[in-house]
Amino acid sequence: DNMNSPRRSPRRNRSTNQQGGPLSHWRNLNHRWRRQYIDFGHCRIAKCTDRLQASNNNAEQLMELKTRGLSFVALAITAGATASGAMRSAKELDVIDYITTAASFGLNVNDDVHGESSVELASYHGMHRVLIQLLDLGCPLKKAGCRSNAVVAAVRNGQHTALDIILSKRRADASKVIKEAVSEYFSSGYYFSPLMLAIKKHDAASLQLLISYGLALMSDYDFVRTRKNIDRVLRDCYIGISNVSHWCRELHWSFPTTDRETLNWLRHAGLLPDEIWRRVFSYIGRGWFLQHNGISTLNPPLRSEVLQSNIIP
Repeated sequence: DNMNSPRRSPRRNRSTNQQGGPLSHWRNLNHRWRRQYIDFGHCRIAKCTDRLQASNNNAEQLMELKTRGLSFVALAITAGATASGAMRSAKELDVIDYITTAASFGLNVNDDVHGESSVELASYHGMHRVLIQLLDLGCPLKKAGCRSNAVVAAVRNGQHTALDIILSKRRADASKVIKEAVSEYFSSGYYFSPLMLAIKKHDAASLQLLISYGLALMSDYDFVRTRKNIDRVLRDCYIGISNVSHWCRELHWSFPTTDRETLNWLRHAGLLPDEIWRRVFSYIGRGWFLQHNGISTLNPPLRSEVLQSNIIP
């Protein structure tokens, strides 16, 4: 099933200059909550749920978590992801119970570990029921202060079912975080594009999902970074199109923004009938109108919404 990919190791590569793990961040917490960190490290999720439930009558202990925006849900997801086989399903149910308890106490269930939010982690590890629960609780796809988002996390780990869940339940939010990636590049220096990831990984299933939800938006920067990979994955997605390097209505989205702006301008100038434009455009290769220093075009001008659709019906 191309919608379900193998789970990859939860042990992620960390930057060597990343400072402060969870224990250092929480060292000043009450000893009860420091025990949560230790027990989650040993995948004792049910025990952590019992401990959280036992604090129901201690407002001071709960307030300690609320003031720090903590619930340990991100740790619970990380712990559950270490399980495999039949145990994985059981641990995911334990995580769901923990989230239910944390939410009932008004805790922030979308906390984070190493800058990765609960929603991101559920998406990356393919914990589908947990992901649905978090989305239904109103958790955002991108948490403030975190670099990446849940859409990118799903594509990064080839979690196609998780990606489908996100796009079906939160299409508008997904569109927003994808569009904001370029502007955030200038402030953070990091660029997170699910489209670019899918193309570079030759992940046709993720690309087809992005296309089907209308979220495959090729920026100039995406094209500059994927120009050597895009034809190969497009041939897998569009078997009936013999030449995926040249323009056609179905592939309009795959042309970089500068190309689409130019083609749209030519089309809407009304100089030629649509049938003639179709023939002219079919000779145009992807990137023809893009400046050679494509990265300099990252500062985008105001663009019409028509760029997101095929320009000739």
